[in-house]
Amino acid sequence: MSQRLLDYARRRAGEYLRVVATYSTDDYRLEYVRDDIRERHAEGEIRTIVDEVAEGEIASETMDRSFGPQYASVRLFPRACLVHLQADDEDRGVVISLNTDAAANLVEFLRGCAARWDSPSV
Repeated sequence: MSQRLLDYARRRAGEYLRVVATYSTDDYRLEYVRDDIRERHAEGEIRTIVDEVAEGEIASETMDRSFGPQYASVRLFPRACLVHLQADDEDRGVVISLNTDAAANLVEFLRGCAARWDSPSV
């Protein structure tokens, strides 16, 4: 992984940065884990999450035609925001975990939508 990416993520996200992991078909690297996350979660658990995020992407020709190729996805949870950046060849990617405060505007918008939709999970 480019040290430039890690430096950028640490500079922009600051204390909100939780995890940065990279993967390819033959490699996996846990590039950064914030200390409190390392204390609560074993490295194997983090790797399982990265694997599930990477495998969970579904390519769609209809969406590709409408929007272009997907290069990122965001998943929000009560305490974490997972961002998955996928390379053009789809065999490599980066998974970044942030505190939800890092995506405060998006989280606020989505919680507002969910509340008005009557979703009990938010």
